Amino acid sequence: MKIKAIYIITASKLIDAFVTIFKQVLNPKVADRIQILKSKEELHKVISKSILPKDYGGEERSLKELQDEWLDILSTEEHMNYVREMNTAGTDESLRQRDKFTEQYAGMPGTFRLLTVD
Repeated sequence: MKIKAIYIITASKLIDAFVTIFKQVLNPKVADRIQILKSKEELHKVISKSILPKDYGGEERSLKELQDEWLDILSTEEHMNYVREMNTAGTDESLRQRDKFTEQYAGMPGTFRLLTVD
């Protein structure tokens, strides 16, 4: 998943100036993805109301409802068991393939390709 844009809704000129200065230190490709909007109406021109939460004038559930739903999902016993299992996950180093040293490569492990220097 890739972030295509970041929209900041503000009427404050101070925040607008801060973001403009901040964008100068970012990679131009990333800086172009940050857009400052003055109102919710400008946001509706860019993002469909059908997917925006009610808090932003959309038709989707409110942020509080969405947060509560995710909290319920993440609090299930099944998910908690999954998290516990992932916390104890590791590798069995005894099964890892060992590097094979050869005289051909001066005893150095790894993959070597032919390097031609002109």
